[in-house]
Amino acid sequence: MNFVIEEEKVHNFIKDYFKYLYLKTFLLMDVIWILIFYIEEKNINILTLAIIIFTTIMGTTMGTFFMYRLHYNEVAKYVKNFYSSNQHKEKEDSIKLICNFKKYDGPTFGVLHVYCKKILFIPFKEELQYEKIIINHNNIKDIRINKSSKAIEISYNNRKVLFALPEREYCIKQIKNKILLN
Repeated sequence: MNFVIEEEKVHNFIKDYFKYLYLKTFLLMDVIWILIFYIEEKNINILTLAIIIFTTIMGTTMGTFFMYRLHYNEVAKYVKNFYSSNQHKEKEDSIKLICNFKKYDGPTFGVLHVYCKKILFIPFKEELQYEKIIINHNNIKDIRINKSSKAIEISYNNRKVLFALPEREYCIKQIKNKILLN
């Protein structure tokens, strides 16, 4: 069984991820700056507030566009290499999914290998190989979709890891079938 998500869907997933990541970041920064300015200038007039809001919205739009493109292009190279080298079509008995390992210090995109006896996450970047995860199927307690982050949550050995995947409902079904049937 070799389950593959189309390359176009993976690219759309990565684009959306970075767009929303930077949009949320810049909007939060804008709100903080407006609050700071408002607190310091207690008698702010409406024209000044409108100019500040317009400027921050334009800055947010431009910042989001440029930052998301920068990071998307970097990850897109790895995805293109994964699909062009036919790694996803290898005859080994595993499911290979491009995903984002969600953690507090930023995204780590890589390949999630699901075998019948283990789950293995390997980051694309060489300098992030220390974030590789190996989960033995005997240690897995639960696989579900996390309600707050909408990512797939795998619970094992009193730990939880989150993986953001395109088509998460279908992916979780495939992962559960692969692990539970064997």
